[in-house]
Amino acid sequence: MESTKLKKLISTFDPAVNIGRSLISRYQQERDITLLELRAGVQPTLYYLRRIPNGLLLRYVDVPVEEQLKHIRAFECAVVRAEHLTTPDGQYWPVWEPAQMLEQPGVGGALAVMQPADLELFPPDDVLDIGAAAYGHAFLRHGSVRSYPVPPSSPHALERAIAASMQLHGAESRSLSAAPSGPQEPSSGQPEEPPTPGSGQPSAPPGAATAAG
Repeated sequence: MESTKLKKLISTFDPAVNIGRSLISRYQQERDITLLELRAGVQPTLYYLRRIPNGLLLRYVDVPVEEQLKHIRAFECAVVRAEHLTTPDGQYWPVWEPAQMLEQPGVGGALAVMQPADLELFPPDDVLDIGAAAYGHAFLRHGSVRSYPVPPSSPHALERAIAASMQLHGAESRSLSAAPSGPQEPSSGQPEEPPTPGSGQPSAPPGAATAAG
């Protein structure tokens, strides 16, 4: 049975997902993140979704438009937080949350809602994949069987993700085979400092080089 409360999801196409060892088809239908196997040392983007209020769902999302546009609008209305987000142009956001408030009668006041410009921060495959889940989540009745629509573009996106996964796996294999087998110099023993979440501003991705001042 499925809860209709706030839901945490990972995109099917996140580089952290080991596609070859994850139950992708089941994950797209059930949206249970335990069906995904993640790569060691790679942090996925975590999306936090609320159930779309009926006022937005019936007047803005579920209207006579193409299915893909419904999923895009569902993404805009449902996502309330993203952690470890890397934008298409490489900016890293430890935490992203929508800043614009929208008055929504019947839900206890204003809601934080994504603006059109915010959509540019997210990988397109993530928007369609998470948006499809958000759209299906909005129609779940309390205690109903878990079932979500698969985004129409998913097969093409999955092909791209599989190719990227194979390239990454090949790079990992080459890196391991090239690693020296003899004794290594001891490290300093100091862990790398994780990025500190700021006030809604992007920072450098973990491990990125810092320019000399």
